[in-house]
Amino acid sequence: MPFRHITLVAARAWNRVFLGLMVGFFAFLVVLDASAQTNWWAPVDGPYGGTTIWDLERLADGSILAATSNGVHKSLDNGYTWTSDSDGLTLFDVRDIHVDASGVVRVATFGHGLFSRGAQDAGWTPAGLENIYTTSLLEPEPGVFLVGANSFVYRSEDGGSSWSARSLEGYSVNVQSLTANEDFAFAANYLGIFRSVDQGLTWEFSSFGLQEYDVRSITSNESGHLFAGAQPGQGGCALYRSRGNGSLWTCIQPDTDPLTVPMIKVAPDGTLFAGGFRNLYATGDEGGTWLSRRAAGSNVQSILFLGSTLLIGTHGQGVLRSSDSGITWHASNNGLRSSITTVRTLTDGRVVAGTTGGLFLSGNLGSTWERAFLDLPLIQSVTDVAQDADGSLLAATRAGVWRLDPQDGWAALGPPGMPAIRDLDVTRDGTILASYHAGVWLHSGSAWTNSSITGSDQATRDWQARLIRCQVDCPDCEWACNTTVHCRILAPLPSRTTEGQAR
Repeated sequence: MPFRHITLVAARAWNRVFLGLMVGFFAFLVVLDASAQTNWWAPVDGPYGGTTIWDLERLADGSILAATSNGVHKSLDNGYTWTSDSDGLTLFDVRDIHVDASGVVRVATFGHGLFSRGAQDAGWTPAGLENIYTTSLLEPEPGVFLVGANSFVYRSEDGGSSWSARSLEGYSVNVQSLTANEDFAFAANYLGIFRSVDQGLTWEFSSFGLQEYDVRSITSNESGHLFAGAQPGQGGCALYRSRGNGSLWTCIQPDTDPLTVPMIKVAPDGTLFAGGFRNLYATGDEGGTWLSRRAAGSNVQSILFLGSTLLIGTHGQGVLRSSDSGITWHASNNGLRSSITTVRTLTDGRVVAGTTGGLFLSGNLGSTWERAFLDLPLIQSVTDVAQDADGSLLAATRAGVWRLDPQDGWAALGPPGMPAIRDLDVTRDGTILASYHAGVWLHSGSAWTNSSITGSDQATRDWQARLIRCQVDCPDCEWACNTTVHCRILAPLPSRTTEGQAR
């Protein structure tokens, strides 16, 4: 018995030693594996330019800041090259830049309020209105700040130390642009234009003469005359002028319809520039006559004047440059990183990157990139990428599914109404599956059919569905699953249920 007891203890001790050795060995392998994996990763240059440029401003030292949907970027060579300048920001959708007389820079973010940085500061620091969706900044007099935001205009009269929310004559509206002349401050929003005689304390409706009330941009010139850009709902007037402090507005529409005017700004020589869909407009007589130049593949969102050179910021196409008064334009995006939304590999080995400004292709694992169909690229916010049965590229966007034909370029594929599509998949028989807020659309050949996903109350669910080929119970079925992995068979087979749960 004693011998047996000692043997049992020794055996148990050996088991513990053996187990410890094995754990240590596997830990060593894990460390080696982690080290090996680390060595596999390398930074990739680009893709550049697949981002929206909301504002462009030049600082006193000659550098340029760009407020983008992917943070703040900085250029030291007049916009030829860019570097990220977002240290300290907690949200990267930056909508506006303001530089005060002391050189302090403030930026408005769409979700985390304001951030500021002094001339000697290394990074951005919070500057008030935390968690507020801010869109525009105005300083009507030194130390008094107005901030356009969702629902209100926010006002500070102590240099931004404290803020008060001011409604526009009792309305809760999304303020999209601010400006001021010597007499009034003005706020553009989707109800029209409001003005304030007391630097934002009180506001009054000032939209008489407007045909369209979704006003996206507003500015004033040295004469105090006002100019506003709108987004018409049914092809109405998109550009307006007021020579009476907003008491009466007159349509000054160009012959070429801008469709929308998200940007309007006065150049140092007094020329008025307006950004529309694909075109840049200029007038030297306050809208009496206009010169129209084709500039981009999307909306012109911002502009910066560099002597005889123009820089424009676009919606999803980055920065474009012209040195011949807008006759020709060239991309100026080196270093201006895109907002990446998805990355896929294609059947031919190329890598495709979806961004908030379209699709980019690389045939050398990211060393170089080019837009998919460069002659007429797709400038859309892409959420997913797939290939159909013929190998054609499919892009899921906030405006439906698009398909790329090698000869004819991009074409809208559907579904009906072109809803925002979350994810794409293609089944073995070539059926295209596109998930949206209430279920899945299926495309077989030439027609779309809807497969709504409903709950026990028969109401559709916003599933944010991820399309998968579920190998549980029915390996030959196509399933759509939500984030809690509750699945629905899209193509039920005989003797199978139409509702299930992945296990």
